[in-house]
Amino acid sequence: MLSKTQKQKRANKKYRHKIEIVKYIADNSGLSQKKVPSHYLYARANVINSHGRELTEARNNNTEILTTFEMRYIPKMKITNEMGILYRGETYDIKNVENVRELDRELVIKAELI
Repeated sequence: MLSKTQKQKRANKKYRHKIEIVKYIADNSGLSQKKVPSHYLYARANVINSHGRELTEARNNNTEILTTFEMRYIPKMKITNEMGILYRGETYDIKNVENVRELDRELVIKAELI
C-alpha cells in the first residue's frame, strides 16, 4: 500500500513537461487584424505525440495530426478552444478540451501544431 506522499510523487512524474497556455488577443495597432498570444497560465503536462497507425492514417487521409496534452484540472481556470499551447518553442492550436469522466481531476487537451 502506497502512502499519500508516494502517490503524489508518482503523479508528479506523470506530468513532467512544462507548457504554457496562451490566450489570443486582437492586435489593433496596425492595418492587419492578427491575434497576438498573451500568457494565461503555466502548467505541467504529459505530452503524447501521434505515432504508429494513428499517424499513418492521418497522413494518408490528409487530416490534421493532433498532439495530446494530459494535465491536472485547475479550478477557476477555464481552458477553451480559442486558446493555444506553447511547448518547446512551438505553438499548438487547441481543438478539444475534455474533463476526464467529469471528475475535475484531469484534463485531456487535443491540439494541432501551427
